[in-house]
Amino acid sequence: MRVTTAGKNRIAIYGPKTVLFGALLILSGCTREEATTSLRGDLQVDEFEIIHARFPCRSPDMHFFGYRFRIGLKGEYAFGDICWDASAQKWTWQILPDYPVSRLNIHK
Repeated sequence: MRVTTAGKNRIAIYGPKTVLFGALLILSGCTREEATTSLRGDLQVDEFEIIHARFPCRSPDMHFFGYRFRIGLKGEYAFGDICWDASAQKWTWQILPDYPVSRLNIHK
């Protein structure tokens, strides 16, 4: 494997920015644990897991950061997104409409 000087320079430029971005997300309450706690409080389901982070996060309103989750309820399974709303300082979530469990979505 050959590493060029340009590759090293790119890592040096983006490295600190990436660390700063990660620190800002953690300090603003955007952790996986915070998302899990918020979602478990809103949804009473049999199974729940966070799948991966989302950039940008697709929710009813466009948000910058969030997670994709998977839930199970009485043998039905669905995926959804839980997103951090920086302006309101709270989590918003939506089960994807392709699944019957999306009936649990909160309608505005």
